[in-house]
Amino acid sequence: GLRLFVFVLEIMKVGIFGTGVVGQALAKGFAKHGYEVRVATRTPSEPSIVSWVSTIQDAAAGTLPEVAAWCELAVIATKWVGTENAITTAGPDHFRGKVVIDATDPLKENSIELAVGGTNSGGETVQAWLPEAHVVKAFNIVNSQFMVDPQFHDGKPDMFIAGNNQWAKGVVTAILKQFGWDVIDSGDIKRSRELEALCIAYWRHAIFGRSPSGWRMAYKLLR
Repeated sequence: GLRLFVFVLEIMKVGIFGTGVVGQALAKGFAKHGYEVRVATRTPSEPSIVSWVSTIQDAAAGTLPEVAAWCELAVIATKWVGTENAITTAGPDHFRGKVVIDATDPLKENSIELAVGGTNSGGETVQAWLPEAHVVKAFNIVNSQFMVDPQFHDGKPDMFIAGNNQWAKGVVTAILKQFGWDVIDSGDIKRSRELEALCIAYWRHAIFGRSPSGWRMAYKLLR
């Protein structure tokens, strides 16, 4: 309730790990909603990075360890093949006690097939790499252009989340509601297995489903 909302407002420093379309969308989205944003990259002075980060209010780029130490909440939005290295380079100790949103999908390189699935998941793997952080799976089941303030003709969509820590899931739920989502708590981090499979279903429908809506779709649990 109010106590959780006040706490979320106190989390103002958000580190975005990943400079692709998902990282850019979430960096812009968090900044739009009043958060101070730092983008973590191996090359913070690279002109292309400087160019797009400069378009975001109250944002700056920094190295992976710098942003990991600075942030109060981290968002992992890297390509799966580079995720472990990014976390190792950033320093797992910097994430101790922090909420970490895992927005990745563990896809094989140049493929829409899962590299991790069945009896494991990307969410569980990220939690194992960051054992002292509170990892919450979120944002992975929709195209990046709809992650923040989604607008659909059929109403407000649902974001499914998973994580072991109830407090962390409460924080992420409050953020998602700020961003215009209804939220479904799917359970502990093992439930990332199903959420990552939902991403594959989403991608396949968008690419091969011949839907006139293309990527303009999201999940909704009807009651």
